[in-house]
Amino acid sequence: MCGISVIISNNSLKYSDLISLNQPIGHRGPDDEGYLIVDESDKLQIFGGNSTPQTVYNSPIAYTPNAQNENEDLNVKFGMAHRRLSILDLSENGHLPMSFNNRYWITYNGEVYNYLEIKKELVELGYEFKTETDTEVILASYIEWGHQCLNKFIGMWAFIIFDSETNKFFASRDRFGIKPLYFYNSPSGDLFFASEIKQILNLPKFEAKLNFHRALDFLNYGFTDHTDETMFKDIFIFPASHFCEFTIDAIPSKIEFVNYYSLNESVFLGTYENACHEFKELFESSIELQLRADVEIGSALSGGLDSTSIVSAINQKLTELNKTDIQKTFSSCSEYVDFSEEKWINIVKNELKLNSFICYPNIENLEQELHNLLFSLDEPSQSMSAFLGSKVFNLAHSQNIKVLINGQGADEYLGGYGQFINLALASNLKKLQFRSFFESIQAIHKYKNLTFLNIFKGLLSYVLKFNFLIAKKPKYINVSKDILDNYCHPYSNFEYSTFSKIGIIQNQLYNNALPRYLRWEDRNSMRYGIEARVPFLDHRLVDFVAALPVSFLENKAISKLLMRDSLSSYLPNEIKNRKDKKGFITPEEKWVKIENPQLFRKLLEKSIEYSNGILNENILEYFDNMVAGSVPFDYTYWRYIQFGFWMKAFKVRNAA
Repeated sequence: MCGISVIISNNSLKYSDLISLNQPIGHRGPDDEGYLIVDESDKLQIFGGNSTPQTVYNSPIAYTPNAQNENEDLNVKFGMAHRRLSILDLSENGHLPMSFNNRYWITYNGEVYNYLEIKKELVELGYEFKTETDTEVILASYIEWGHQCLNKFIGMWAFIIFDSETNKFFASRDRFGIKPLYFYNSPSGDLFFASEIKQILNLPKFEAKLNFHRALDFLNYGFTDHTDETMFKDIFIFPASHFCEFTIDAIPSKIEFVNYYSLNESVFLGTYENACHEFKELFESSIELQLRADVEIGSALSGGLDSTSIVSAINQKLTELNKTDIQKTFSSCSEYVDFSEEKWINIVKNELKLNSFICYPNIENLEQELHNLLFSLDEPSQSMSAFLGSKVFNLAHSQNIKVLINGQGADEYLGGYGQFINLALASNLKKLQFRSFFESIQAIHKYKNLTFLNIFKGLLSYVLKFNFLIAKKPKYINVSKDILDNYCHPYSNFEYSTFSKIGIIQNQLYNNALPRYLRWEDRNSMRYGIEARVPFLDHRLVDFVAALPVSFLENKAISKLLMRDSLSSYLPNEIKNRKDKKGFITPEEKWVKIENPQLFRKLLEKSIEYSNGILNENILEYFDNMVAGSVPFDYTYWRYIQFGFWMKAFKVRNAA
């Protein structure tokens, strides 16, 4: 797990530009730093940095540097840089950029968990390895199989490979975009790649300008990370499950991305019992692979199905491996019982005899916390969940944990949001299962807290294949008519159908929910030098579930049915039968309306000021009415607060 930086120059970049791109991400890789450049005479050179250990300089391995570069004015044709968080092979052999045969070079962020199995295959083909890293295996795999190597990897990654003999550039991102990668084409034709947006913002000639349409998506709907655009004009997201390749001698004005992975659309023909058995086997395989590390591993525990399954499976696996260390878990709870999962966390803790650590976030120093969080995240978050996530990773950091495993990703394809309800109801009708249909309606009303009117409205929308996608008219946002005339509901930009099981899963994984949660997870974890691992996003699990009938996933308002039954041996009955899962939630309504409404109003006033005329004063009336209880409490206020502070933190200029 690391941070990467790459520049490709159109005769205008210097070594100092590569340093500027790499400088802001020391938190992603506090253990080592490295640079590779091709200068204007096509000479390849390697250097260290301020954080490069002396042991790296003393290493005899060919790809390790001997010193730092003192000439920051050196003209650069191509450059790659790296910040290392050491997880596998903690020695200097893991230094990056790394080379294979002194020809192929890589900078890499992530983990390929099945690297040992691939390495064995490559050894049988005649390859020799000098390190115990997965990085070297990626390079050898690319040499042997080209871009087809991506299909062999189980894991998360963003990596860039450079062939110094042919000047070929190859970049890839994992199937679900667990690891981040951004790019920027400058007006002068230079091309930049980076792990975090703030790296590009640090370039001397870059000016941060607002992408107003994506800002409206966030302010109106809480949407971010749902297209290839960011809220910064001209900074783009490298698409998940894609790669690109070209030569650095011909920098593309528009990168052509190639898709190497799509969801399994076959149909599972086995029984429900068969499906439960196979899902459990795949889950256990994922857990086993993700326990590979040369540092201590901890787990996030929220008291729900996903994290409890993971923590319990890890405990069993540690027992099988004769490891006597007590598993460390990390949680966020609240002093307000109605907003806390502590009861459920304690059930798991006591049954499994865990070493449990719990934090209790509060709003003391919230303004400074907000500034730090926004700078870490690069873009605002939909809710205060990102705030709590940051606290959990800070807690893990305090216990010297460098890898934290959590349950991110399960809800999106297993039905944790109730996204398959309408499909399940329609399936009942299609099969003339009227009793099941009406029993499901009753259960949805009871457990999902939905009115009968809303249930039938949703079902009608599904049956008629019609979405009510009328873009909101911004009430509290000053926006020009030209921008509004070209603005549409963010769902209109979704590539996949919302009326089929596979389409719903694709939208959840690539548009609506998961991408923004993964960004929060990546930035919050890397802020504290921690690698976040997500075993439910093993593509073998996702592909298997994508092939199942919807009745295996949702039945009579019981969401994640397959998971509850297949992993029941890992779940205490109290957890398995829960229908009120909260996750890491904040007591926001109590904070805002009771504890300190003045604080939040003050933050809102400042945000209006910092927004340079985009947010208007009418927001304060909405806020006052919400605090008074004359309008329902919602979380829009937090988006408005973040927006102005975000513009100030990154000096974002309104380009409209």
